[in-house]
Amino acid sequence: QTYAAMATSVKNYWTTIASFGHIVPTCNFGYDPSPLNQLPPSFWTTNNVSVTEPTPTELAAHLQDGSNYVDANPTICDAFAVTIYAWSECAEGGVAMMPTIGDPTGNKGRNLLLVN
Repeated sequence: QTYAAMATSVKNYWTTIASFGHIVPTCNFGYDPSPLNQLPPSFWTTNNVSVTEPTPTELAAHLQDGSNYVDANPTICDAFAVTIYAWSECAEGGVAMMPTIGDPTGNKGRNLLLVN
């Protein structure tokens, strides 16, 4: 699955869960279950779906979308926060934010600093 398609699915999910009341939207920075498929823990079921590696611009745009959603929905997003999923979960694609693996040039992290 492309990162753009995953980001669109996540934004649609925010609207779905908004019906539950107060929410903190989650921005997903990647998903690649192949390490878990190779050495599965006892609770794991093989999952062959993965998301393409996002560009720095895609990461920043997704985080900006989360911030914009919070700003546009202050009643249900009253924590005024977003969460970032897979920040450092290497077994689930979290390498998107690990400078020595997923961002050796530091471009992804620098672009995220521009989000307001």
